[in-house]
Amino acid sequence: MKFRVIGKLFFLLVIIGFFMPMGCDKSGFQLAYNDMLIPIAAFAVYAGFILAIIGLLIGLLLVLKKQIPVVIDWLVTLSCFACIFPLLFYTGVIEGYLEYFQSGAYIVLIGSIITLIMQIISAYKKEK
Repeated sequence: MKFRVIGKLFFLLVIIGFFMPMGCDKSGFQLAYNDMLIPIAAFAVYAGFILAIIGLLIGLLLVLKKQIPVVIDWLVTLSCFACIFPLLFYTGVIEGYLEYFQSGAYIVLIGSIITLIMQIISAYKKEK
């Protein structure tokens, strides 16, 4: 259970990363709002952010000793990762808008990868 809770805390990095500059000195929300991304990528930004908040709330419920099914953990973690990971590759090649990534993109990527790794470790420990 420890890895499961610790993994949910890394959703906080994902949330913070969305408010930091991701490219062109704009946060993830500014990139989505200013039509610098295609509509599906803009939707992925908002969905990834909302899923990260849901994951953080699940972590809070786990700390409060509430029973949350592991399936919900996996659904939120994989959905958030699926929204964020392709977006980071996509934003680097959009019609010359983003020539480089800034700190926010790296924070979001690191947070989502660590969350996924912790989820895998918690599942592996439970099986043993």
